[in-house]
Amino acid sequence: MRSSTAAFAQVIAGSHQVATRVDVLFNREVIFQGIAVTSGQVTYDRNAARLARLSLTVADPLRLPVAADDILTPFGYELGVWRGVYLPGYHPSPVLTDELIPLGVFPIQQSAVDGVTLVSSITAEDRSRLVSDARFEDDYQIAAGTNYVTAIQSMIEAGVSGLTYLFPSTTFTTPLLTFAAQEDRWEKAQEMTKSLGNELLFDGLGRLTMRPEPTFTATPVASIAEGVNMTAASVALDRVGAYNRVIATSANSSTGDVFRGVVTDDNPASPTYYFGPFGKKPRFFASEFLASDAQAASAAASILTANIGVASSVDFGVLPDPRLECSDVVQITRTALGLDDLHIIDTLTIGLGADSGMSGTSRTQQVAA
Repeated sequence: MRSSTAAFAQVIAGSHQVATRVDVLFNREVIFQGIAVTSGQVTYDRNAARLARLSLTVADPLRLPVAADDILTPFGYELGVWRGVYLPGYHPSPVLTDELIPLGVFPIQQSAVDGVTLVSSITAEDRSRLVSDARFEDDYQIAAGTNYVTAIQSMIEAGVSGLTYLFPSTTFTTPLLTFAAQEDRWEKAQEMTKSLGNELLFDGLGRLTMRPEPTFTATPVASIAEGVNMTAASVALDRVGAYNRVIATSANSSTGDVFRGVVTDDNPASPTYYFGPFGKKPRFFASEFLASDAQAASAAASILTANIGVASSVDFGVLPDPRLECSDVVQITRTALGLDDLHIIDTLTIGLGADSGMSGTSRTQQVAA
């Protein structure tokens, strides 16, 4: 969950005046603040190739995207998007000041303008698009024994320079890795990150962030509840994504070693108990990035944590709160549906207009108490 002041948390919980801002960046620097946005939304999906996508309409006849050096064209220009609230000022005068939460930095992908209304339509994606576009031009090799975090950062920096990295430390090191020319640099970075039990994403300020995969044992960062901030909810149950054993193995032909990690739902009280009525349902994970039995076991444990138990998904509507983000663990409560569980947010859509709402999907799991 994105951070805010205590004043923001108090104001967002009640009636408030919405504040938004969209800035234009070029070469990682802000070159224009506050373009005139008429409507738009940001959509997040933690399971998609691109976490965040942006769509905007802009009513500014002085900044039409018609030439390559116009600031709303897809030729190196980016949009920094913010949404927040106006806070009442107390000193020295009762004026309104805004507090804005960053929703992302988005390289423009497409822009068009209506010749009659002079309204521009813009679509953009987060900076992972830049990494994907910078495919390997030649075979790319990572030496055996390279620290994984160092290897991932160096690989991305070789394709896209000038990024800010928020990476943890790790003791895991790589085997000899070779990526072929034309392969997707972002896809390989995500696969390497997943082998560590982490996820890789660009945060609201456009910084490349590596963090642990969310788990249902985490402390919730927010609640979505009837009579408080919930505006809609529906529930579905599905065993398709439920597994009770994960077998992780290495698949690197450059080494003669074979690494393996197995983690099992061995709790007899669990509805997906491996030896119970649910039946045996293993998931197999093969990765060239696993370089030890310990890393294979860590990856298997991370995958099982996310897939154990019968999946229960919720489509929800919530009063807009720009602090919420994908991978947040939240408490969702709706008595009529029997909901009072920890959920991981998988998708979110937030509008940029004052009258726009916020919706998303989350999942929980029916597991042993």
